[in-house]
Amino acid sequence: MSVSTPNIDTAGTGAPSATYRLQFNRSFTFAAAAGIVSYLDALGVTHCYASSYLKAVPGSLHGYDIVDPTVLNPEIGSEKEFRDFVEALRRHGMGHILDVVPNHMGIGQSANRWWQDVLENGPSSRYADLFDIDWSPVKRELEGKVLLPILGDLYGTVLENQEITLTYDEGSFRFRYYDHTLPVAPKTWITILTHRLDDLLARDGADAPHIRELQSIVTALRHLPSRLEVDPQRVSERYREKEIAGQRLAALVKDSPAIEKFIADNVQQVKASRLTPDAVELPDIVRDELPPGLLARGVGGNQLPPVLRHQRTGGHPDGERGRAVGVPRADLPAPEGRVPERHSYRSRGRPL
Repeated sequence: MSVSTPNIDTAGTGAPSATYRLQFNRSFTFAAAAGIVSYLDALGVTHCYASSYLKAVPGSLHGYDIVDPTVLNPEIGSEKEFRDFVEALRRHGMGHILDVVPNHMGIGQSANRWWQDVLENGPSSRYADLFDIDWSPVKRELEGKVLLPILGDLYGTVLENQEITLTYDEGSFRFRYYDHTLPVAPKTWITILTHRLDDLLARDGADAPHIRELQSIVTALRHLPSRLEVDPQRVSERYREKEIAGQRLAALVKDSPAIEKFIADNVQQVKASRLTPDAVELPDIVRDELPPGLLARGVGGNQLPPVLRHQRTGGHPDGERGRAVGVPRADLPAPEGRVPERHSYRSRGRPL
């Protein structure tokens, strides 16, 4: 843990004989819990049985949709407030029980950086093995793909309505679909960074410093190890080089108004691709290296369009094929005006 939690066991408390459940959230914090410890002690409670107070999806009322198990939930309180709560328990000779469910993890609001890393880097992600992903489902056409059941309509209709948009954000590109943010794989930035590049070269010249830096970044991206890599050295190289490329791009955009406008115009052309004859089409953005699939209700896996598919070849890094991934549909916010169906399921790569 990155937080240094104090020893919360109190000598002499022994096994719990009377517990009191505390549901932590933004409305009931560590400070509030500390304030009722003496009352609970008077009731004869020996142990406080706490809901999860690790970092969860913002606004979570139950706390089990965890997005970072290494830090406390800032909505519940600071580390000092947590220590004050524990110290109050200790003063009254009371114990503490934390409800930990290993498979409770949330991906809502794109707040889980581990999951976002998997979406960006696929099998080469340092966090890929932390998720129960079946890379080899029964349907062979879904081999090596992660399906995200987030589209509120058929893929073509979603594109027609321009509900999926491309954005630039501090040295990287992302797709946005209502409350969802999906990282664009770094190698696919090349399509964005080279669109209309000839026009920029003709205007500013090949020897202009900002042109040379842009072309150098593109060259670095072309040589980036694939997101299908699982060799540790190649994975480390990929992480190092993609981070450097992103930092260089961010610095270039900041220092060069010409490049800032160039990228902004390219991103805008993707948004208006159905209206602008010479614009780059959204599917072109992900043709070289494809991120995870967006699954529309009613669309079978073999009908998924080529855009936004996450592909992988070869076996699991440890020689196993992996297992299933189950994403609670209710955990994924629906677009405005649509109510998500509430089902409990485990998807073995099958369309839902």
